Amino acid sequence: MTKLLNGKPIGRPTVEQRKAKEDQAAQEKRELEEWLSVPSGFCEGMIQLNDNPLVLDQWQREFLDFDGRFYILNKARQTGFSFGCAARAVARCYLSPPRQYLGVFVSYNLADAHEKMNYVNMLDEGLPVRVKMKRAKSSSTEIEFANGNRIVPMFMPRGKGPADVMIDELAHITESDKVDQAATPMISRGGAKLIGSSPLGKMGRFHDIWVGTDGKFGGYHRVEVPWWCSTALCIDVEAARTLAPQMVTAERVDVFGTEAIREIFDNYFLEDFQQEYECSWADESTAGLPWELIERCSPTDSPPAQLSSLGELPLLRGQLFVGMDVGRKINATEFSIGERLGNGKVEERLRLTYHNRPLPEQEEIATRILQIASVKAFVVDYTGLGLHIGDSLSQRFGSRVKLVAMSSVTKPQVFNNARAMMERDLFAFYPDREVRRQFHSIKKVITGGGNVIFDVDRNEKHHADKFWASALMLYGAADLNAGRRPCVAVLSGKGD
Repeated sequence: MTKLLNGKPIGRPTVEQRKAKEDQAAQEKRELEEWLSVPSGFCEGMIQLNDNPLVLDQWQREFLDFDGRFYILNKARQTGFSFGCAARAVARCYLSPPRQYLGVFVSYNLADAHEKMNYVNMLDEGLPVRVKMKRAKSSSTEIEFANGNRIVPMFMPRGKGPADVMIDELAHITESDKVDQAATPMISRGGAKLIGSSPLGKMGRFHDIWVGTDGKFGGYHRVEVPWWCSTALCIDVEAARTLAPQMVTAERVDVFGTEAIREIFDNYFLEDFQQEYECSWADESTAGLPWELIERCSPTDSPPAQLSSLGELPLLRGQLFVGMDVGRKINATEFSIGERLGNGKVEERLRLTYHNRPLPEQEEIATRILQIASVKAFVVDYTGLGLHIGDSLSQRFGSRVKLVAMSSVTKPQVFNNARAMMERDLFAFYPDREVRRQFHSIKKVITGGGNVIFDVDRNEKHHADKFWASALMLYGAADLNAGRRPCVAVLSGKGD
């Protein structure tokens, strides 16, 4: 006999309960099918990497599912855009009708193109056997699945569309305007142009599209992904997305950064970190040394002790370092002489300026300085007029003389070393107005090719000789600290 409760059978579902359960199962099946039918759901629901389900960042899900025509992403480095491009292409190859999808990877070099194709292979291998398609073609330059959908890498977009054209690091691609122009016709009959890049100064096609230069590029969907939006770089993305934008860089790095991000921040210039990791647009011509930093290293309340003549140098007890920026008629010859204290800090003790002095006289002054035993490194600008003086001094005084050829490669190294020592409070100089002005006159300029050069304003009558003499002096001090020779392109081995 069936037991009843309130007139209804116990332990046996009613017709209404069975119907409700069937409806719920049908709804869950529809939701699952709907989820798997979009690229982000397909990837997270189907793909396993190292026996774990694939989990995308929120911005990656939105990127995979974007169905508009124009998309631009201003992103931090190492946030996973290359991986996102590969995932979008794989998912759409599987989900699109046969022979209806072409995914194009536009990369700035061959290694980056291969990286994306490697990601494609890894993601495809992570699919269940029952789902995985065979391939009609498979190489590092093209993958074609059995349904005719394809993925190809290109350095210059070309060919017929419709296509999903994904351009990585557009700001860093030479002739970025031509690359972007070539990509647009490929989406004339359908598809999308999707651009992702970290910034490289306020210039170039990537910057023009992002800011909408001259009222153009209004149809782009714009997305910004700083480091704290990436689970690979941030320990709590959900909280950071709300709180990090209200913090200064140092604070959010300390609160939300992974160990790697904290170490990178500690060993990076602030504006460089902000451009590479926080989507900040550095000006193409900015002060290389902030005024606040210059003031901190040339304190007016407690300036470093100064000497009045060369004759006083032997009285100093610390190790001495010298930088010589050689000039004659147009530019002055500058000597910067610093003393290293017990705590490793270098204080500039004497600065010598000589206008229109014959080279033999300049060499005689350098000789007097090198005859002081406590001079451990004498660094000469080994270009132009400095070639003769450098060779002569190197032959006579051996390894204490360092010859640095100031080129587009070595000049940033010399500058960066000086700035790093200043930021770590390892350098101090007398707060002379003209010296401060020359320090501040150095401009960090990013060229059209993405190279960084350091120069002065065009209206300056000097070439920042006082700064470069100090920077060369600090380069010699840093080199001796490290127990190695300076990492520059040309160094004299004479007399070593």
